Amino acid sequence: MSVCVTLTFTYMLQPRPLDRRWGERLSTDCPSTTYRHGFAHRCRALDISTGGALLYWRHPQPPLVMRLELKLHDRMVRTLVRTLWVRSGLLAVRFIDITDAARLDIAEYLDHVERVLN
Repeated sequence: MSVCVTLTFTYMLQPRPLDRRWGERLSTDCPSTTYRHGFAHRCRALDISTGGALLYWRHPQPPLVMRLELKLHDRMVRTLVRTLWVRSGLLAVRFIDITDAARLDIAEYLDHVERVLN
């Protein structure tokens, strides 16, 4: 007696997004400062969106949550960020405690930079 069993894993067949980012994302180079254990660490934001940023990171392993300041031309955006990953001198963070005004400042900055580039 032979039994044929067919298993279907539909969740594995569903298309998966390769990118979990949301919102417009733009390559940039703006000065930034992270604060860990009360000390300021200078870094650069290489990629920024209204949901997070990619930082050039030369420091030891970052904490899970830290404070970040982004200097966007004439505005300073301050927010708490959550570390997503660290690889080859890059640190990806998600904004977790950001005001609507700060998110709007980032969106206006992205719009301004995009207009200058085009």
